Amino acid sequence: MTKGSRRWLWALAFLALALLVLKSLVFGIYRVDTPSMEPTIHGGERVLVFYDRTPPARFDLVVVLRKGDDTPVVKRVAGLPGERVQIVDGDLLVEGARLGPDVPRPRAIPVFDERWQDGEKGFPIPEAARGSWTRTRGEWALRAPAGGQLEFYGDVKDSYFDAEHVLVPGEVPVNDLALELELCQDDPGARARLRLSEAGDVFELLLERAQDGRLKASLLRRGEDAAAAPELLTTRTIERGAGGWHRLRFSNIDNALAFERDGERLLVATYAENRFAREDRLQVGHNLLPRASFGGENGTLLFRNLRLERDLYYTPRGGFATQRGEDLGLDRYFLLGDNSSFSRDGREWRETPAEEIIGRPTWIVWPLSHWRAIEGAVPPPQLLR
Repeated sequence: MTKGSRRWLWALAFLALALLVLKSLVFGIYRVDTPSMEPTIHGGERVLVFYDRTPPARFDLVVVLRKGDDTPVVKRVAGLPGERVQIVDGDLLVEGARLGPDVPRPRAIPVFDERWQDGEKGFPIPEAARGSWTRTRGEWALRAPAGGQLEFYGDVKDSYFDAEHVLVPGEVPVNDLALELELCQDDPGARARLRLSEAGDVFELLLERAQDGRLKASLLRRGEDAAAAPELLTTRTIERGAGGWHRLRFSNIDNALAFERDGERLLVATYAENRFAREDRLQVGHNLLPRASFGGENGTLLFRNLRLERDLYYTPRGGFATQRGEDLGLDRYFLLGDNSSFSRDGREWRETPAEEIIGRPTWIVWPLSHWRAIEGAVPPPQLLR
């Protein structure tokens, strides 16, 4: 063997040793076998984990090796040391209150997306409305002075898209939704309406195009009586009401409404609690109204690229933080899985000591076609003043 060959062998041996040390002390690669974190992490994917014992923030993802278990699991941090946490109607409450609209939270989960689904099956055009509504080349057009609304077909459950963009049907109805779409509203006097319902409430984003080109945006709260006057929650006039297509997002998350236009947050309004639907005779909070709709009146309105999303929804299984608040001790965390119906987590095993958190998952690394970064909490756009 030549001197040069020996140098190469020593270099390769040193590199292998360095990688072994790094893998033992700095990072590891783990296979996630269960669906408990879908769609954030799909079952069968492998994640790159950095061994990091610094205190996590709310909604960070962590890898936990519980005492007595042989296999680490990935969960999301919901409660922090010293807090009181509780799950109520699928929402996370901290110190008895829902998180505010300016708090970073996990990205919403699509349950309908025109990129991968037939839009007219999600928002069918009624036979009586085909004189007003048309759909051509993926664009919806509403051309009728009297206007109208297209409603989402069916209830919204804890569904999600798998890694191949196939919808995995859920079983549990959810409450908090967001409707995203692109809108072209150039006719003076035209009014566009986006609606989301929860229990007995209908929340509406009303956009009115003035003759001078300005755009008035309002958030309204309606009841089941369509003839009753709505409650105005907040309003503002957008001076730079440029024409053409704009991306809109209207959300109702944790009892807070928000309107975003082209990535800018323009309106926020909060409310106390939802009213019960008339047919919800046991008053358990069933969603019996059309969950989402879009439309308007007084001019031509064009819509495209619809997407309906849901917030994380936590089911009341288990005995901790579901029937009453759970007080967390020092260096104790409350962990939950994103796919709540299929997750064993803090609802069953209570709080998690900090010493059982061994690292942070950062990337999906296998299969290569699924390669992506793993997100924790995403800050919302700041409210434009």
